[in-house]
Amino acid sequence: LKLMKATKKKLEKTKFKFGVEIPRTGDVARAMKLDKKNGNNLWFEAQQLEANTLRKLDTFELVPKDFDLNGYQYVPLIYAFDNKFDGRRRARLVRNGKRTIGPPPEDIWSGVVNTDSVRTAMFLGKLNQLKICAADISSAYLMANTKEKMYTVLGPEFGD
Repeated sequence: LKLMKATKKKLEKTKFKFGVEIPRTGDVARAMKLDKKNGNNLWFEAQQLEANTLRKLDTFELVPKDFDLNGYQYVPLIYAFDNKFDGRRRARLVRNGKRTIGPPPEDIWSGVVNTDSVRTAMFLGKLNQLKICAADISSAYLMANTKEKMYTVLGPEFGD
């Protein structure tokens, strides 16, 4: 019980990176409060950039509000926030935002890799006689094709 409390307390600590407070994953309200406190819109703009990128890539098929969702599984999406070394804010829309083993436990990762990039990396590794290592990622990528019927509810940053 003592170990669980200590772990929970550690996870609840405020995270700073390069002197910038990073909102906890999924805490959009905190991101907006930080923008207001700092007199800027950097976290909001990061969310807008992510929404615009996903729209350009046709990640989602938008359907009318009265669309029959029988047989579809709901997939919750949340924002994982980060700050880059040059001061840019990042907001990645991820499914669940799973924690990874290895980096500090407060870091959240959602790698986005396209198939051609993986093939190119494997080819270059083999060409240079490098040992190829692989990892099993348990969370789904937003750009992955699925056989399952899934839906989500998009936030206001995606428009109507």
